[in-house]
Amino acid sequence: MFRIALIALSSIAAFSGATMGASPPPTKASGADEKTVRTVAVVNDSVISTFDLDQRVRLLLVTSGQNPTPDLIKRYRPQVLKTLIDEMLQTQEAFKFKVQVGNEEVDKSVARIAQQNNAQVNDIFKMLESQGVTRGTLQGQLRTELAWQKFVQGRFSSRVVISPDEVKEVLERTQANANKSQFLVSEIFLAIDSPEQEPEVRKNLEQIIAQLRQGAPFTVLARQFSQSASAARGGDIDWVTEGQLEPELNTVLTKMRPGSISDPVRAAGGLYLLALRQKQTAAGSKPEENDQPEAVPVATGGQPEIKVIKGPSAQVGLARLLIPMDASANKAKQEAAKQKAVALYRGVNGCGQPLQALAKQVGGVQVNAMGTIALKDLAPDFRKLLEQTPNGRPSPPLRSGQGIEMFVICSGGAQIQVTQPAGPARAAAPRTEAFKMPTKEDIENRLFSQQINMLARRHLRDLRRDATIEIKDQN
Repeated sequence: MFRIALIALSSIAAFSGATMGASPPPTKASGADEKTVRTVAVVNDSVISTFDLDQRVRLLLVTSGQNPTPDLIKRYRPQVLKTLIDEMLQTQEAFKFKVQVGNEEVDKSVARIAQQNNAQVNDIFKMLESQGVTRGTLQGQLRTELAWQKFVQGRFSSRVVISPDEVKEVLERTQANANKSQFLVSEIFLAIDSPEQEPEVRKNLEQIIAQLRQGAPFTVLARQFSQSASAARGGDIDWVTEGQLEPELNTVLTKMRPGSISDPVRAAGGLYLLALRQKQTAAGSKPEENDQPEAVPVATGGQPEIKVIKGPSAQVGLARLLIPMDASANKAKQEAAKQKAVALYRGVNGCGQPLQALAKQVGGVQVNAMGTIALKDLAPDFRKLLEQTPNGRPSPPLRSGQGIEMFVICSGGAQIQVTQPAGPARAAAPRTEAFKMPTKEDIENRLFSQQINMLARRHLRDLRRDATIEIKDQN
């Protein structure tokens, strides 16, 4: 099964088959038999139907590598409906300002997705249709995303002026912080507008965490549910310096290891999940020893030797397996964890449902899908480790501060040749890189993106405030 990574596009999706700039948002449910379709929400007289909602849920599940069962569809509906309401407001606003998105632009976006997944456009549509997702659902999602991008650029870009002094200030601050660690971070942010909302928001975030543990990619869920401007980039907030984020977030971030996801963090404005993708050390310094996961030897017990005969693509789909174990664990617990690692290492042969089933069988294993990752963005040693790992197979187990970890290549990995059984496996741990100074252009682009996204988020908040929204029974 393909894993569609909407890398360049946020999941600011539309109702099924929306046509931006040619017709207004729908005022009645469409796309299926009206006798079986009901209204789940009305947004300023525009309808979101059960068909629209279930199509979007199915699209989310398929793109995150999950089987769209009735139970999963029901579980995702409340979260996806909130997203669809925001998207309807964006659709209405773009239509109001006569934003035009042609079919050719949508086709190019679909082609880009196919290219990123090493597939043909027809293969993408066939895969979606085999899971009950109409091609209009994906096309409508992309059309609305493109329209919102055009609206935001046209409405706000002239208001954002980055002065040379601003760029100079950031560059000087970055140079001054060169002796501090740098973190490549992604986030999922859920806003808390009032204290009364916090229990519900925490519940929503726990559901997102549960989906991560079931294998949903962080990037897909960030695009779908995060309320930060970074949602458009799959939660990517780029490199940050130690101390740059709020104290609550910084405290958590400095204790994380590359490849890990934090517990919920309460900070100003709401709740956060942080994903640490990579860490860079201070300029001219060596990586700290405790930042390097320790290799765990695993006897393969007759596993065939894997010889790479063709290198991997520029991007790989990656899943992380974690057997939690405290650093202070006694010998019995360490041995039990190592036995689980052996069972996983010998048994992993693919991602998705088989991986979930194996993790459940072994017990006490966390599965986190990391989405599609560019190899060039990884630390050299970790990149080399993944380059030698074929599709569907795990890296040798690594000991980290969180326990024992393995990384499974779900797509884009090396082609292999099977030869004689191998001996014990041991891999060098992923290492951190030296600090790299951003250019003035990098800083200017980052400042522009931050400011225009902040204006877009505020505008969407105002649209929510002024809208008439009626939510009906979703079941």
